[in-house]
Amino acid sequence: MKTSPFSSKLLSICAATAILFQQLPATVEARKGFHESLTSLDNFVIAHAWGPARWGSAYNKSRVATTPYGTEISISDDSLLKPFSCGEIIHREEHLGYGYYSLDIIASPVVGQVTGFFLIAAKDPAQSELDVELTGLNNGLAWMTVWYNHNSKPTSIAVPFDTSKDWHNYMMEWRRDYIAWYIDGKVVLNRTDIEVTPPNKVNYRLAINSWAQVREETNLAWAGTFKLPEAGTAGLSQAPVSKFRNLKYRPASPSQFHRKSATSQGHGASQGAISDALDMSSIAFEDDGDDIENDGTSLSTSSRIKHNKNAGGPKRLQSSYVVGVEGVEGSLVVMAASISSPRSFSESLTDNLDNFDIAEGMGGQNWGSSYSRKEVHITSKGTQITIGQDSPYKPFSSGKITYKNPVGYGTYSVDMIGSSVVGQVVGFFLIAHRPNDPHGSEIDIELTGLNTSLAWMNVWYDNKQYPVSVPLKFDNSKDWHNYKIEWQKDFIAYSIDGAEVLRKTDVKTTDPAKANYQLALNTWTQIVPETNLAWAGKFVYPKNGEVPMAQFKNLKYEAS
Repeated sequence: MKTSPFSSKLLSICAATAILFQQLPATVEARKGFHESLTSLDNFVIAHAWGPARWGSAYNKSRVATTPYGTEISISDDSLLKPFSCGEIIHREEHLGYGYYSLDIIASPVVGQVTGFFLIAAKDPAQSELDVELTGLNNGLAWMTVWYNHNSKPTSIAVPFDTSKDWHNYMMEWRRDYIAWYIDGKVVLNRTDIEVTPPNKVNYRLAINSWAQVREETNLAWAGTFKLPEAGTAGLSQAPVSKFRNLKYRPASPSQFHRKSATSQGHGASQGAISDALDMSSIAFEDDGDDIENDGTSLSTSSRIKHNKNAGGPKRLQSSYVVGVEGVEGSLVVMAASISSPRSFSESLTDNLDNFDIAEGMGGQNWGSSYSRKEVHITSKGTQITIGQDSPYKPFSSGKITYKNPVGYGTYSVDMIGSSVVGQVVGFFLIAHRPNDPHGSEIDIELTGLNTSLAWMNVWYDNKQYPVSVPLKFDNSKDWHNYKIEWQKDFIAYSIDGAEVLRKTDVKTTDPAKANYQLALNTWTQIVPETNLAWAGKFVYPKNGEVPMAQFKNLKYEAS
């Protein structure tokens, strides 16, 4: 079962915002694009109202100010209605539709403050909404979300910069069959698995806001609790501020409504589509001829995001972001559609992880842990992935490493020592993420602390899983044992210590020639009562000083 990091109690937020939009005066139907510098707000309605019921702030016109570079929206304590005041501006243009929406933002660094850029449908029973949101709790993440039928579909994007330090461009490309998000001109996420009400049926409006969260039961794991900083605190000499400039909209022509997705055919992109998406200079606005900005900023960093420098590796986008997505796994590296031939390799996991991406992000939505680089440790005996207690998002932190190059049919093996801690899961798996693979193919070996005399062999396809438990003749948490997956077109075989223990010919996976498969190792925790407890148990951090961990060495792939 999948859950959102957003509380279901926040549905009133969408409802309240939709009511505000319904009350706005009708003006002009959108026929052309526009470019607003935001140094003037003549074309905007400035909100002055209660705001969503569960926010800690009410809309106040005094919180919105224009400057020589754009518009600032601040938080203060001068509200007569709620603990704090906040601001929102709504463009007067109505009936917005498919196309490109772009905005430069400097977010607030203050915990509990949310900076938003979004499309929302007035008088829409499904309450459709497309968002980009930045929170002060973690200025290394951007949140891309779609609301539909009172459900949110959020995705966290780990960005290689501090969103509160400088200007960066955020863009949504909305088409009939997909929604793509860009940061600084680079595609970071493409969703084809979500639905919104078509723009010919409801009235979409474009808005910018910043607001504060204080309620303990609402969104604190996502946004944090807002407290107004004192003047001069941490370099803040004024109220917490979000800054905006260069709001742009370019509508898609009817012939472009079905433009190929920015990531692979159907659920991804052809190479041509990716090239178009990355060359933002080709997208001109009808009103003034300006182009969506692409400053060519390098997004490679030593801490989170690494380019694939291995010869023969996959063709990647100009920069790669690690992003958290819904599903069993919860993170992926966005890649271009071209897939090079997989190569065999052997990694000791004892000296370096140069050929691996180390995850940083939310992890699976039902998990009790998020991914942190700090939980991955290289030792002379192998790589250890530990469970910690310092996650900013969830009760615990965990880790994952993913081999950078694509893989395909062949034999995979690794030596592992599992964990004896109930609720901890140790994984060795192949995965092809959506939207790259519309079927979400995954092949797993998993060990759980609930029963260390079992190993679980599983296949996921089209949201269905086919798990099989295999009894072991040993305790998998006590010593090294070798686990192997042989994946061929017509079967999947599993072996332990050189002996085949299971062969499956009755399950499907997407052909690796049609999707980018990744090979990964991880460990994570389960705490949600209704999810997986009969399989993994409920995780409680040990009080005896033991650090829960999983150990890995000798990872090998022999391509066939």
